[in-house]
Amino acid sequence: MHTLAQPGRLRRPGWGPQIEEVKPQPIHLYRPAACSNERGRPSDASEGLSAAGETVSRKGESASAWMGVAEGLLKISAVYRTGKVVMFTAIPAGSWVGEGSVIKRELRRYDVIVMRPRRAIFLPGSTFRWLMDTSPEFNHILIEHLNERLAQCIAMVEIDRLTDPVARVARAIGTLYNPVLYPELSPLLTMSHTELGELIGMSRQSFLLP
Repeated sequence: MHTLAQPGRLRRPGWGPQIEEVKPQPIHLYRPAACSNERGRPSDASEGLSAAGETVSRKGESASAWMGVAEGLLKISAVYRTGKVVMFTAIPAGSWVGEGSVIKRELRRYDVIVMRPRRAIFLPGSTFRWLMDTSPEFNHILIEHLNERLAQCIAMVEIDRLTDPVARVARAIGTLYNPVLYPELSPLLTMSHTELGELIGMSRQSFLLP
């Protein structure tokens, strides 16, 4: 498991010019973190690596940072007492996740698990809230994200009420192609049947064609 207690492996003390010194990144990923430099405060964001199958953040843990995906693919999921696994959404490269929990200073309500080997950015909650207090641009970014999260939640309820398996698959995949939440998602989405079943809330036998 990777947490902010292990940021030293790929720590970058600032943003701005240093962005050009690392591997090319999805430009959308750096808009929130770059706001810190623009407001005259060096960003204390950090980077970390995780392998497929690792848990980045567990349900019930403190939401101490906003998470961005520089490379790879994450999933937001929960395991219920019955043993059923539900994937709420996948988080591709170029995306941020977890802003609501950081804003409310609450415990995570879900597990964040690596589906494909990933490199992530962690923006500490203290810096996140400071930007909320000082940066209009950062607040515009947050409002965009929160508005799209709400639309995504409504879409998930609609999907859950569909009875046609093909329609459920199509709508669930369609929610991942959101230009605000997931601006860098590739047209080629690689997911296993099991992962797709978790995403739409059905067993793989229910939607696989004979």
